[in-house]
Amino acid sequence: MKISLEQVESTLLERKIDAATVAVIINDLEQSIDEESKDKEKAPKSKWEHIVYLNDPEGKVTSEHDAWVVTYKEGTDAGIVLGKIRDAAKLQNETSTKRKYGMSTLGEVFQHLKAKYFEQKDVKIKTKESVRVVVVNGRQF
Repeated sequence: MKISLEQVESTLLERKIDAATVAVIINDLEQSIDEESKDKEKAPKSKWEHIVYLNDPEGKVTSEHDAWVVTYKEGTDAGIVLGKIRDAAKLQNETSTKRKYGMSTLGEVFQHLKAKYFEQKDVKIKTKESVRVVVVNGRQF
């Protein structure tokens, strides 16, 4: 419930509180409201960039592959994102009660790793299930 300063002022005056005291109280309330509004000013929303991890076990990019889409905070080196994912999986493997079922492949990590471990590393998984990537020639349409 919100109460305006005018309502507070009128209530205090109705209770026969000195007008000078009421003015000081209202002034203090206005200052605290100003301070709160400055505190509530949001920091600029961080931007996220996308990266695609392509599963290519043979080391040859051919016609079709599985891939996962990940977002990470803008300005972060894309080369360390995979390390962050590995660290998050290691953390869940260490803290999980099902330690014997640890995640060992990238596909298992994307499917089974809990979001809270990704959030600790400033990484978001956009596709838990792999998506099909088809290689095309950019000149043909």
